[in-house]
Amino acid sequence: MTTINSRTPPHNQPDSEPTPQRHAAEPTGIDSPWEGHRLDPDRLAAGLLAREGDWQRTAENLAASGSAVVPTLRELLRCPDTLLRVRLAWLLGRRPETEALDLLEQLLMDPQPPVRRQVVEALGERMSTTVEERARLLAERAMRDADNGVRQSAAGVLRAHPDIRSLDVLREAVEDRSPGVRVEVAAALGGLRDPRALPQLTKLLSDHVSQVRWTAVEGLGRIPCRESVAALMASMRSTDALLSQKAGVALVRVGALAAAPLGELLSVEDGDLRSRAWIILAGIGAPAVPTLCNALEQAQPHTRRAAAQALAHIARHDPSPELQRALPRLRKLCSPWGLEGPESIAAYRAAISHIEKATERLKHLPLPSSAPPLSPHDLPVAAQSGEPGGEKLPLPVRGFSGDAPGKPSAKE
Repeated sequence: MTTINSRTPPHNQPDSEPTPQRHAAEPTGIDSPWEGHRLDPDRLAAGLLAREGDWQRTAENLAASGSAVVPTLRELLRCPDTLLRVRLAWLLGRRPETEALDLLEQLLMDPQPPVRRQVVEALGERMSTTVEERARLLAERAMRDADNGVRQSAAGVLRAHPDIRSLDVLREAVEDRSPGVRVEVAAALGGLRDPRALPQLTKLLSDHVSQVRWTAVEGLGRIPCRESVAALMASMRSTDALLSQKAGVALVRVGALAAAPLGELLSVEDGDLRSRAWIILAGIGAPAVPTLCNALEQAQPHTRRAAAQALAHIARHDPSPELQRALPRLRKLCSPWGLEGPESIAAYRAAISHIEKATERLKHLPLPSSAPPLSPHDLPVAAQSGEPGGEKLPLPVRGFSGDAPGKPSAKE
């Protein structure tokens, strides 16, 4: 029998099998919330074992009934029918009484794994509505169950309800033999958002199952610190393409702490790694602007070009006054007396244009105090290349005339 979803009542027949029509006079279970003093166990069992529709109505009415039904529910624990106990566990997860939690604890020792899996789902349902330390402890106990499905369900409950007090149990489960359990454990560790979970997440990055590694790298992105950035930067170089991609997404989530290490990658010779670095910096947005401005001062043309591409993206999607810091340097790089290539010039022009558009005539606004002072050579060129009323930026000059040193030759 498969595990029952915690919010969907379990069925005893496949969905494709039609539900038989019942005669109107035939009893179909409990048709309204029960408020009496005694509920016949046989009638309750018949309602819980009914087909789809009848069973759901019975369960919902029993969940809304008063506490008088609890003694009858206790009697049903001894029923030999596994399906009945599974549905009983589903029902108990929606009962508010402490006695219902007592019954779930008993069912957690049931010999049938489907029953125990449903108990774990029921514990998660109770934790969704009330803060119960005892329910969490029972879920932690289920993490040591012999059945893989029970342990995976328990890890899923701890993932959905993160609590740092569960860290010790999750640490043990890092070595679980089931990949499904390790995936849920990695997600639960990341959900704690606590640096104390970093050693276990870093260990899961070397798991032989790719899904475990992917989940671990996502969890590292939820814990912004230098150690997580270092682990994510290493994952960026992985031969696992999807792991590398997810590491980039996680670095964007980390934000400003990742900007400086990513800025160093703008100078590497590996063009693919360099491209990924500037794309991630662009995704970080405004917090990455200081790093990108520093990259514009580097000697390598490909570093400056990558920084300009990232700045243009930020200007389009995350405009910030801090972008003004880049304008003087970008304009100087577009100077006709420079030695930049056509690709770099195009990148600088695009960055200037997007920055000026995004900040509404930014050149007329005061620069941040951290920006260098403007010189006369920084200002005369409009950034609206190709647009009416805007002066086009000149192409780089490769030679100079002998008559006028430092100026373009007439032929050029």
